[in-house]
Amino acid sequence: MTHRSKVVEKRWLVVSEARKLTEERGSFTVKELAKSAGVPYTTASDWVTRLVGEGILRVVERGAGRRPARFAYVSKHIPPISPCEKIIALVDERNGVVEVCHKCLSIGAMSFCKREYEKAGGIVVSTRVEGSWLRIRAKLGSSDVAVGEPPLPSIGLSEAKALEDVVELGVVGFKGAGYSMLKTMPHADGVLHVESSVREGVVYGRIYTKKLERVVIAVDDTDSDLEGATWELALSMANKLSEIDWVEFLSHKVVSLYPELENKTGGNFASLVEFGVPSQKVEELIDRVVDFLADNTKSSETAVAVLRGLSIHPRLREFGFLAKQREVSLDQTQSVAEYVGIEVREVVGRRGVIGAVAALAFADSVQEALEEF
Repeated sequence: MTHRSKVVEKRWLVVSEARKLTEERGSFTVKELAKSAGVPYTTASDWVTRLVGEGILRVVERGAGRRPARFAYVSKHIPPISPCEKIIALVDERNGVVEVCHKCLSIGAMSFCKREYEKAGGIVVSTRVEGSWLRIRAKLGSSDVAVGEPPLPSIGLSEAKALEDVVELGVVGFKGAGYSMLKTMPHADGVLHVESSVREGVVYGRIYTKKLERVVIAVDDTDSDLEGATWELALSMANKLSEIDWVEFLSHKVVSLYPELENKTGGNFASLVEFGVPSQKVEELIDRVVDFLADNTKSSETAVAVLRGLSIHPRLREFGFLAKQREVSLDQTQSVAEYVGIEVREVVGRRGVIGAVAALAFADSVQEALEEF
């Protein structure tokens, strides 16, 4: 059984009655509050003094002679806090896919939204949570989405349209989810504009956000026997590039590869980082990555591999798992890269190409990235 202290109960009663009297009459006296709350005059007086000190009540008119002081409840407006810190959209027009990325303050809000978007279906293909990001993979296009009381979902993605520099998202929300869309999403970074209408308790919203391209850059062979770590250098590189206003840093993953190689400095781990950037800035991003690694690597064999878009080719996936199970050659690696369309850059050497290309296979799964065979 839940017990509430008598002091808390009394406070709730007095504050509730003070609010009601203020709404009805504009102000009240201690005597009127005591009568409304059904408490002794001295009790009401003590609470009024305390609540005025806390800023819950204010003095409307000071007492003079036989005229009693009058008080009023202070209505406090609590501005809505947006759990969505940022909303961006990654577009892969060649494959007809978009990934809506919500950077969120709350794991509870992310988990709730993940479940609801999955239940709603429509254009949504998959959802996942990575770090502070909720990632919603969907098809470009539109689909009817039904929301409402349980068991129906409360929010859904009904449309995704890629325009020239902007992505237009159609979102449908019910009750709390609809309120969130109306009141909090406009405050998220990356949101350019929100339009909404309400019909029969359902909010229909259109969210406009920046149109970006996903660029996955994998790196390997940056350390020596005595110093350096590929995961650390890749993360430092991503953190540095995230200072650029057109770069969105999305994730950093460590990828476990075949551990029995003769030429390895540690446990044979490559790393990859995900960015969202405007398509016209992709080459500049890659150049900056290469320059950073060239200036900071401890190896003479460092290389990077670059995957653009949201699709991971089955042949690349097959190669990635093969590289976890046995040693693969540079010729095999280059053949896969050419077939799949992966750009390879030899930063200061060639050996790192193998781990970098293999690591790209696991861009969408941190669990598979670390899986060992």
